[in-house]
Amino acid sequence: MAQYTFSMPQTFAVSAVLIAVTAVLTASGARRQKTLPFCADGGHKAAPARLLPVDEASRQPEFFTFRARLQAAVAAKDLDAVVAASDPNIKLGFGGEDGTALLRENLSKPKSDGLWKEIARVLALGGAFRGPSTFHAPYVSSNWPDGADSFECAAIIGGNVIVRRDPAPDAAVVTRTSYSIVRVLSNRPGFDDWGHIRLSNGQEGFVRNDFLMGATGLRAIFALTNGQWRMESLVAGD
Repeated sequence: MAQYTFSMPQTFAVSAVLIAVTAVLTASGARRQKTLPFCADGGHKAAPARLLPVDEASRQPEFFTFRARLQAAVAAKDLDAVVAASDPNIKLGFGGEDGTALLRENLSKPKSDGLWKEIARVLALGGAFRGPSTFHAPYVSSNWPDGADSFECAAIIGGNVIVRRDPAPDAAVVTRTSYSIVRVLSNRPGFDDWGHIRLSNGQEGFVRNDFLMGATGLRAIFALTNGQWRMESLVAGD
């Protein structure tokens, strides 16, 4: 049986090659495992730390008045007025089931209070025009930063919002934050009223869901058609 031996110089050479290969593989693995910038949607640029409120409705007095009347109708749960303010073919989802008949059905269900509340919140949180005849609401959706992850991140929709160590109103305060973009971590079972978040500085904690809104949550599009403003879309998801 043939036997092979290495001289001292050969041993050093083989070791050097192994070290070099190991270094390349380690560097390659490190590149693959590199963490993306905060709330970046696959890009190399971190999302802005904050998303400030925007409301352009006053730029067009006719729309401003229309929205105010719709807000009053929603506050009063005036189903007929809300339906009248909606396009007959209003888009309500991504499965083709649309129209004011379905809107009326959804708002008439025994447990529709949550939907009424969400519509009121959408209308209250401003928005932006997309051209002279289209308005998108709320501002979290209409002004969500390009390149920011809209599925795993969300916006704090208040000023000086308390972030607590645990999902309880008497838990220790971690920090306070205003209009921040945050990463939403996995929800803790049994605490539906709270969102587990991470701020751009790495701090983690819990905030009330009333102060948390995602870009793919419920949102509305309003359009000016034949001289009349109508709600033409009310959808959630993507």
